[in-house]
Amino acid sequence: MGQLKITPQASIEDSQLKTPQHDKMCLALLNKETLLAYIKYDKIIQEKIHYLNFREKEEVINDEIIFEEPILEITNPEMEKVLKASNGFILGYIDIFFFIKAKIKWVGKTKKGELQREIPVAIEVKPKITSIGEVMRQLKTYSSQKIMSEGDWKNYHVVLFSPTKQYKEIFEGQGLSFWGLEVVE
Repeated sequence: MGQLKITPQASIEDSQLKTPQHDKMCLALLNKETLLAYIKYDKIIQEKIHYLNFREKEEVINDEIIFEEPILEITNPEMEKVLKASNGFILGYIDIFFFIKAKIKWVGKTKKGELQREIPVAIEVKPKITSIGEVMRQLKTYSSQKIMSEGDWKNYHVVLFSPTKQYKEIFEGQGLSFWGLEVVE
């Protein structure tokens, strides 16, 4: 009798992965200019970028600081990045993964400098949301994982990309970004 071999991975079946709309949405997000346009209007990501200012303020004691507008750069977006737990189990595949590299110059009365930080971003593409709980569980799993960046472990910032906009406030209320299909310029 043969032995049963168990592969260490969670159930990662996603029927939407096999649809033309899923492919079209993923391919659109491989464009850096498209990503930057969404990031510009994403309040949660903008707060994370501007949080860098306040976190670093304490390094310049008793100095009035003026921060310039951040300069953002996107690393090459990667499609279907494997997300593994520390024990090697495959937790899932991130549809689109990239880093936002933020550079922020500041000037104070006695000092000046530049801050540079990276924010790891994982985007889950859902052409249709049929179960809020299932999608929320998947996104929270992703956001609980860490990736090495700048010599430190950082949590992924997770974005849901979907045309199903009626759940936008629910996901954003959980600290997750929600991107619809159109960006208003």
